[in-house]
Amino acid sequence: MTISEALKELIVAIKGSGNEKDIKEETIADVISYMAENWDSISGGVSQTGITVDTLNGATDVGKSVMKAVSQEAARTAIGAGVQYTLPAAGSAIGGVKKAGAVAAVSAQNAGTIGGQFAQAEVQKIATLADANKTAINEIISKLKAAGIMG
Repeated sequence: MTISEALKELIVAIKGSGNEKDIKEETIADVISYMAENWDSISGGVSQTGITVDTLNGATDVGKSVMKAVSQEAARTAIGAGVQYTLPAAGSAIGGVKKAGAVAAVSAQNAGTIGGQFAQAEVQKIATLADANKTAINEIISKLKAAGIMG
């Protein structure tokens, strides 16, 4: 395909009707001159300055509204999304991230290093620490359930 033939096909495509054989010009310069001289009939009378969102073919009303939107809020309104959702602050209210109740740190003394033989005092430290951990874990589970975070 020559450049002249390609330009003729372009003219027909822009016009939306006709045939490239209707254009008798042969050289590139002559085809371009033909296009310039007949631009109003080729383009349907729409100049570049006359193209607006409202003159776009195939654009829906929603699409046109989005293109005309001057802010994010206007664009959301155009697509029916309305106001952007903001997650509520964490707390005890429904919605947002629920906040479980406070749980105190385990205050029992660490078991420490145990020698080769277990003295009663060392075993008691371990038992006290284990009981305190059990109590703290149960309290965490209870508060998570109460907050609706855990079933």
